[in-house]
Amino acid sequence: MKKMTLPIFLAILMFAAGCNSQNQSIQERTETSAEDVKQKAEEAWETGFDYTQEQQQKYQKEIQTQLDDFDNRIEELRSEAENAGEEAEIALNEQIETLEQKREEAEQSLETLTSSGDEAWKELKGGLDKAIGDLQQSYERAITEFDDRVRSN
Repeated sequence: MKKMTLPIFLAILMFAAGCNSQNQSIQERTETSAEDVKQKAEEAWETGFDYTQEQQQKYQKEIQTQLDDFDNRIEELRSEAENAGEEAEIALNEQIETLEQKREEAEQSLETLTSSGDEAWKELKGGLDKAIGDLQQSYERAITEFDDRVRSN
């Protein structure tokens, strides 16, 4: 029995050492995996944030371009009003005043959007889209009214 005790003891000792080694290896892999996941998540967040910032800047530039275009259109209307008859000029100047107010509202919405945080951005973007749409509709109404008055004279 004494002869068997030593080999059994050695076998148990080797088995325990092997299990400990295996547990240590699993723990190292788990720690590495957790660190990898954390790093990948941070990279994904930064990429998403960069994309969002890029999209916001692109949108803001597009809106500013549209506002600049409306400035040019309003100036063209102003020139046409000066060359129109007196009645048409008065009516068109009223339309131009409305256009300038709506353009200013859109500009203010853009400024608010530019200075807003990411959470408010989507909500404010919807308001700016509406302001640009209103400006476009007002411009189209002004053109239609002007054309109607010029044709009737």
